[in-house]
Amino acid sequence: MCVLYKIQGGPLLINIQSAAHVIKGAAANLMCEPLRMAAYNLEMIAKNHPNGAPISADFISNLNSKYDELKEAATRYMHFLDVNGI
Repeated sequence: MCVLYKIQGGPLLINIQSAAHVIKGAAANLMCEPLRMAAYNLEMIAKNHPNGAPISADFISNLNSKYDELKEAATRYMHFLDVNGI
C-alpha cells in the first residue's frame, strides 16, 4: 500500500514526520533498535523535504521504501514478542 494517495503539500509530510517520531520514541523505550532506526529514517525523509518544493516521483518512491522498512521492522518485532511469549 502506498503511503501517499494524494499529495496535498506540507501537512501530510508533517503528519508522517510526527507519526514516525512517536514510533521512534516508543521503539527506543522498548529497546528495539531496528524499529527505532526505521522510524528515524522515515521521519528524516519527511522532515528534510523543503517546504513548498515539488514532490517528485523519486521522493514518493523513497518515502514508500522507508515506510515499507518501518512496516517490516514492526512485523519482525511483533514476531519476536510472539515467539518469546511476550
